[in-house]
Amino acid sequence: MCSGATTIHAQKSITGVKGRIDLSGLNSGQKGDKSFKLGVHAWICGKIVFNLLLAHHPEPLYSLNGLKLDYAILLSLREKPIFNLHYVDLPLKLVFHLTSNFEIQVGMYSGCLLAATTSTNVSVLDYFHISFENELDRGAFCSWDYGITGG
Repeated sequence: MCSGATTIHAQKSITGVKGRIDLSGLNSGQKGDKSFKLGVHAWICGKIVFNLLLAHHPEPLYSLNGLKLDYAILLSLREKPIFNLHYVDLPLKLVFHLTSNFEIQVGMYSGCLLAATTSTNVSVLDYFHISFENELDRGAFCSWDYGITGG
């Protein structure tokens, strides 16, 4: 949550830090794929109040999303690849204060893929364990994302 407190009548700007942990996933194209990975998000929140009815809500956001798979290649060989996607998003929202306890936020956002990595754990006969990490070519992914946001 945002740290700090303000009221609409004081017309003060606020800043703080937010964080979130959730489950994220990608569609790997395999039928019945329901593999999720723990996602981490952290961002700086703020509100710049212009007047009693209008404010600006900038929130630069870092997020780590991805996909975690677990499958057997042969009877004695298991592979557990993890795909990590590191993003920075910048939503630009206007805030309309309808009452002292209710507001509407609308705007647009733009996001950029910073890095894409994989880490793979392979086990053979549940005895030998091999781990390795790779950085993926960002060109294989859509590096820019944009859209509208509201709430």
